[in-house]
Amino acid sequence: MPLPPAPPAPAPRPPVVAVRGARRAPGPLDWAHPDDADPPLIDVFAACPPAGPLWLGGGEPTLRADLPALLEGLGGRAGMITDGLALTRPERLAALQARGLRALQIPLHSALHEAHDWLVGLPGAARGARRALQLAAGAGLPVTAQICATRPTMAHLPDAVRLAARLGARAVVLRRPTLQAATAATFLAVSPRLGLLEPHLEAAVQLALDLQLELTLEGFPRCAAPRAPAAAFHPHPALRWPAGLPARWAPPGVGPGCPACPGAGACAGAPADYVQRFGRAELDSEAGPPAHRPAPLPPAPGATPPPPPPRGQRSPASRLRFVVRQTAFPDLGGDPMAGLPAGAPPAALSLELRGPSRALRQQLVRLAQRGAPRLEVWHAGAHPDGVELLREALRLGFTEVHAVGDLLGLEAAQDRQLVGLRGLRSATVRLRLPEVARAAALLDRLARLAGVEVRAEGLLDEIPSDADKPHWEASWGAGALPGPPAFAAAAPLPPDPLRAWAAAAPPAVAAALRALLPP
Repeated sequence: MPLPPAPPAPAPRPPVVAVRGARRAPGPLDWAHPDDADPPLIDVFAACPPAGPLWLGGGEPTLRADLPALLEGLGGRAGMITDGLALTRPERLAALQARGLRALQIPLHSALHEAHDWLVGLPGAARGARRALQLAAGAGLPVTAQICATRPTMAHLPDAVRLAARLGARAVVLRRPTLQAATAATFLAVSPRLGLLEPHLEAAVQLALDLQLELTLEGFPRCAAPRAPAAAFHPHPALRWPAGLPARWAPPGVGPGCPACPGAGACAGAPADYVQRFGRAELDSEAGPPAHRPAPLPPAPGATPPPPPPRGQRSPASRLRFVVRQTAFPDLGGDPMAGLPAGAPPAALSLELRGPSRALRQQLVRLAQRGAPRLEVWHAGAHPDGVELLREALRLGFTEVHAVGDLLGLEAAQDRQLVGLRGLRSATVRLRLPEVARAAALLDRLARLAGVEVRAEGLLDEIPSDADKPHWEASWGAGALPGPPAFAAAAPLPPDPLRAWAAAAPPAVAAALRALLPP
């Protein structure tokens, strides 16, 4: 379904000032939880705009002992983003109102107590948040319920919206979790896929409109809920950080939207953290259906049907609209992505083994779908599951898999594990001078047990001393390291000393050194 025409850009939202660096508990959502000292009031006031409404947020503002003085100093123009657990008694809420509190935003992530408690990392948090929201609404404060759409709770989004309205909320913010440094390990488990989220998000949006709640969709591209009002879409807010308080959270960057994107001002764009983890397939699927698709020829008797083109760079069937579109074709010819253009596959791809194994396995699958014949897997020895990840790469249909870089950690693998690497095309270990003997032993095992073509590259942090140069030159000359001499620079090397070393080195070593010189 095409997106509606782009309306004028929505009005800017009040800024959010981080008045506290820590939250009450470390849940799996997108916030770091350091135990930072509160910045002085003078620094907080300096971070606040001189006029207009604003929000006090950050970690948990109610953990500040001087919160009443802060509210009073802002002259009755501040709302507060809080977990609500300090506001479950009427007298506490009334005291803050008397000092100038004018609005509240309280998380209500799920209608299920256990789900909310897990997301904020604190048992009993759901009960306290509901109590605070109800008390604040009864006291006449405008209350917004903040609902984070997560993978395990997305089916319950309409229930959370209905609960917010029943407790007295005047508005709801439906937001997307973001990838922060402290939440890298949990982002895959928490972040919902846009294609699977869409029907639940649109149902929650429709319910909010039916209940006449003010609606904000925070951090979503417009194609995540095409039927939602365009004015409801906003980017994640940028926080203002007082002096002395480390900036622990930053809104993610954005990239180009889907092919039907109405453009900046009407769409927040493609979230960079989401694309980094899940790719652009669900966004690019919004290009619309092809005009027609020729019916595939039936296979000749006894002939093997040709394989479908690579799936990479073509959208998966994770959006309901795409599935319905495909069912209109009488025959897909064995290609579930039929009708979508497939560009020429890349000649080679690479993957650095850094990060959680689950995320790396997902990246391997996505790379395999792009149809490249060659895959370079970097630094398998530095990852605790390096051997298993290499074996999985060999099962994914690449014509060539090469292991490159830091491989010395593979020396702890058992012989039977290395035998399982049969099919690996080559292994190139990068090593420093003291590691020559270790590298030679590992490469010998790989060649003997897995039948791998092995090579070695000397890793140079700087130009070696005159005492070390002969050791490098002899490492290949004496047969300790296999293959021709080769070097890699860990940092730019000064060209003149490099030329001088090459001029005095044996011919094979000299050729490898000259390859490091700038053109």
